[in-house]
Amino acid sequence: MWPAASDPLEVAVLAGGLGDAIGSVVRVPAEILNKRLQLGLSATLSDAWREVFCDPNNREVVKVTWMAVLARDVPYGALQIAFYEQLKILVLVHHAMGAQSAKGLFLDALLGAIAGCAAAFLTTPADVIVTRLASQYPQSYIDTRRFMGVLGTARRIVEMDGWRGFFSGSLQRAAYYAPLIGLFFFLYETCRYVALHPETVSQLVTSYLPL
Repeated sequence: MWPAASDPLEVAVLAGGLGDAIGSVVRVPAEILNKRLQLGLSATLSDAWREVFCDPNNREVVKVTWMAVLARDVPYGALQIAFYEQLKILVLVHHAMGAQSAKGLFLDALLGAIAGCAAAFLTTPADVIVTRLASQYPQSYIDTRRFMGVLGTARRIVEMDGWRGFFSGSLQRAAYYAPLIGLFFFLYETCRYVALHPETVSQLVTSYLPL
């Protein structure tokens, strides 16, 4: 049953999670290839594509990585949108900000940066697992010569790095996503405002044009 319109937080969580789940169709293959190139496991993009998608023995990594990406990106998308919408509501309530303005758009960027930073930090464990899955060799388990799954990878992280290993690079990940998501929400709110208030935008542009 879909959430009622009176439940904006549930709607935001559902929309964010569903959007990232659908986006994974394109993002997962690209991320696997990108990580192999970054880690030096493949020399060129064509080599990475051939090694991952053309070798039947290696295609298993796509399946297990996809499941891990969904476990990372669906919560990330849900948390990001939920944090942003709740922060925006708090600001509107406590500061009585009215219609969208230039000042409001920059505030949206700040709130988006905070939301993206928090969501990125909280989903770092899943991101660490995704990186390990996408970059492992076929002989990850010497005895079975099969790719490790999500649970096997998580156990290996604990064995090698302890529980802290799940938050390896968490601050860097949060710092990376903060400006990225801030810019995303700035552009999103700007485009939405232009689409909903074309007359106001036209008057504003005209007032700044030289006579």
